[in-house]
Formats: sequence, structure tokens, C-alpha cells
Amino acid sequence: MKRARDMKKQLMNGLLLSTLSVAAGSAGAVDVFLAAKAFDKTLPDGDTVPMWGYVEDTGGLCYGAATIGDRLTCVNGLDDPQVPGPRLNLSDPLDLNPGDLRIFLSNGLTESTSLVITGQENPVSTVAGPTWDDGSTGPRAGNLTKKVRSFGSEAAANGGSMDYRWTATDNNPLRVGTSMLHSGTHPQKQVYMGLYSAVTLDAVAADLTPGTGSLAAEVYPGVAYEDEVVLFYSEIDADLNKSINCTALGNCAALTLPEYTTSIGYHPRWFLINGEPYSTACTDVNPPAGFDDASGYPCAEMLQTADIFAGSAGETTTLVRFLSTTGETHVPTLQGMYMDIHAEDGSPYNWQNGATVGGPAPRTQYSVQMPPLMTKDALLHALPANGDRFAVYDGNGYMSNPTDPDNFDIGDPVGGMLRFLSVDVDDDNDAVPDNTNDNCQVQFNPGQQDTNNDGYGNICDADLNQSGFVDFGDLTLFSAAFFTADPDADFNSSGFVDFADLTLFQGMFFQAPGPSWCDPGAVPGICP
Repeated sequence: MKRARDMKKQLMNGLLLSTLSVAAGSAGAVDVFLAAKAFDKTLPDGDTVPMWGYVEDTGGLCYGAATIGDRLTCVNGLDDPQVPGPRLNLSDPLDLNPGDLRIFLSNGLTESTSLVITGQENPVSTVAGPTWDDGSTGPRAGNLTKKVRSFGSEAAANGGSMDYRWTATDNNPLRVGTSMLHSGTHPQKQVYMGLYSAVTLDAVAADLTPGTGSLAAEVYPGVAYEDEVVLFYSEIDADLNKSINCTALGNCAALTLPEYTTSIGYHPRWFLINGEPYSTACTDVNPPAGFDDASGYPCAEMLQTADIFAGSAGETTTLVRFLSTTGETHVPTLQGMYMDIHAEDGSPYNWQNGATVGGPAPRTQYSVQMPPLMTKDALLHALPANGDRFAVYDGNGYMSNPTDPDNFDIGDPVGGMLRFLSVDVDDDNDAVPDNTNDNCQVQFNPGQQDTNNDGYGNICDADLNQSGFVDFGDLTLFSAAFFTADPDADFNSSGFVDFADLTLFQGMFFQAPGPSWCDPGAVPGICP
């Protein structure tokens, strides 16, 4: 089954749909090392917006630093975060203690922060929470003037650290389903800045043990699925982000920006799914001065948003995990299809007769109401035919990010909360549909690396001179790049051209690059 193959990739490689690699701790819990870090995000209009996000601290290198200063230096050296942050997928059939999670957080921000998981018990830390507005922790001690600043214990600013535990030993293990990890400190500010990610734990993980014959995953008991899609809804108010960031850095006056006082005026203008607005490519083949004539956006920032793989022909059940950190309610809506909504915030809908709780009792709807800080799990049944695609759009609107918010006569090719899901063949099993997105249909390449931007993924593109065929001219170029970091000759994207790349080159000699979905009848503006 396709789902079995996807789960095998997930468990063997530790990366599917931005899934964070996790390791088993000494007590059987899953140990995750994260860092909170500031970074800049460029939006399709060319504006650079400050954000805060989570990034993996591989092996706990930063967390284990000798001093708080060393930890801050280490965090500053990590890759920039992605928003949403890395997904924590805890669905491992080999885990002896499912639901046991420990997160070790290093804080590179200029203010303290903490962690909570929506719909789950509060975490346990080495320092008892909550944290009050005077910086004290633990019980209120009768002082009714105190106000909560953080739901739990904080990692101090500029290199502080803290551990967060959800374990059976601490009497707060995670419940199964889809949950949301986010900041528990001033969430009306820090969540808007980007401190959030998904946490998933299945009731029954796909069992890949040879000879067992049991391959299906169940998100909740009795709720099985073959493939999955994550749709994470969020927003950006660029003005608010800039105000929060300059206040944290203490340089608002120098930047002529207002200092942050409250989020009550939060007014997002960018509406995102999985961290990005829906975008079409430039309408001009040769845009004047590199700007799209319809919107005035820089073409370098306007890329066609790829479809999301939702399943293969012959499959009948796809799980859609909806998450929202937006400030307002959004309504993901299917066009011409229905879904069974099985749970919200990890709590399944069940029928009950007196004291007897029965099995699943999903709500069959064509739309899902998503209030702020909510997760819902829904199953799509009877997927369309192979090659079809269908839209998931916001029934409340929020479908555009106006080029000029005061002039709605100006067209805008960059949309909001819209994504297209595709039903397609995925022969190389990299969760990228063959006929709608995959730039190398015969080799597993979930990252879709294409360093020369010709529409062919590096792993099946040894045509270094762009002649349309791999021959002795390409061999000469490859030989010159051997034992260098030449990105185009680095076919396996390892960061270095070596014998592994030579083996790939030999397999492509005297062949055309590809196959890529761009080969037959390429769509103008989507593929080079």
C-alpha cells in the first residue's frame, strides 16, 4: 500500500512534510532539541518581515553548551527557522512508551519564552511553573496582584534553556491525535511572530515489521488512513511584527517605528497555508525590470505554488490535519467534495449511550470551522480520479493579499488561504506527484533540488551544459567539478561532488535529463 511506503520513508529517513528527527531517550521517551531564533522572511511583495521561529538543535549541541553565552552563540549559528516550525511526528511503532515526549529548548530571542501543547496537559519542567509578571515561579502564595506571564517555566532570554516533559512518569503523557506546539509566553505576541509547529501521534502507527501483514495507520482507534496532508493556517501582520521586533531589540526610534504596546490592533494582511500565501508566477515572460506588471511584485519572489500530494489512484482514505494559529476564524472548504471530521484538539467525536461510549461519530461536512489555536482531523473518502486536483479554499474569504490595501482595483496574483490538492501517481514515492510537481519522476527527491532552475531535479539532471542531452561535453564539465562543491554537479545534494555523484552520472550518460513533469506540454510560467 502507498501509505506503508510513505510511513517507511518517514521512519527510516525521519523527514516527511517537515517532520523533525526525534531520538529515543534513556527512559524510552522521545527527546527533541529545539531552539527559538529570530529571522527575516521575504514576502512576495518584496517586503522583509522579522519573525521568530523554531529550528532543530541537532543532537542538543546548543542545549549542552557550557555557558549561556556559548548557547546564544550556538543558536545564532543555526539555520534560519521555517514557519511553521518542524513537525514533531511521534508515530513510531517501535516506541515502547508512546506519548512520552521531552523537549529541550534553547532560547536565542531577546526575551524569555516557554512551550505548551494545545489540548494537552501542561508540561513538567525542572523549575515549577507558572511564571508570573514579576518573574517569580510556582504557586501564587496568596499574592492576588500577580498576573500570569507564562503558562509554565521559561527559558531565559539571550541563551537561556529549559526542559519540558509530557511523560507517563510525570502523569501527563500526550493523548493521540494532532496537536499544536506553541509559545506559552505572551502568546498574543509570540505566536503571531511565528513560534508554533505541529505535533502528531497516531493511535496505531504503521507496522512495518516483515511478515506481520499489518500496515494501516490509525490516527484514533478505529480511524484508519492511507495518506495524509497537513494544512497549517497562519497570518502575518507585517507592521505588528516590525513593532514587536524593534521593541525587543530597543531600536524602534532609529527605525522610525512605533514601539509595541498591545496586539489589540492586530490586522493581518498576509494569509498563509503551511507558511506561504498562494502564488502564481509572473504573468510576463520577460518582465520589465524584473517586476510583474499586474501587481508590481518582484518576480524573484513570485513562484508558482505547487500542488499538495493527497493520495494515489486506487486509495480511498486521506487524513487531513488542519491546524490554525490565526487571529480570526477561517473555514477551509472543499469544492464539490465532503470530509468526515473526526476530532478537534485531539478529542475524537464519539457517540455515547448513558455511561457507554461507542465508536467514532464523525461530522460529515464540506467545510471545517477553524477558530484560533485549533486543530481538527478529517478524512477524505472517494478521492477523485488519477490526475485530478481540487481546491481547499477559505469560505470566509481571505483569498487575496492586496498589492495596495487602499486600492482594490489593482490586480493581485498572490492569493491567501488557498491550496490545490492533487490525486496522482507517485512512482518514486517521494510524496511529490509525478504529473503535477515532480521534477524527477524516477528518483526519490523530496527536497526537489534544482540548482540550475531548468525544471529538472539535480538527481536526474547531468546535462551540465544545457544541451538537452548528457554527452562528452558534460563529462568534461563533471570532471572539472569533481571533489568540489559545485551545486549543479552535486546530483545527490550532499554538499560535495564525489564518487556517489559519479555513479549517478554514469547512469545518466547518453540520456536526456529527467523525466520531469515539465517534459510534456510544460505550462508557461510554471516550469522553465
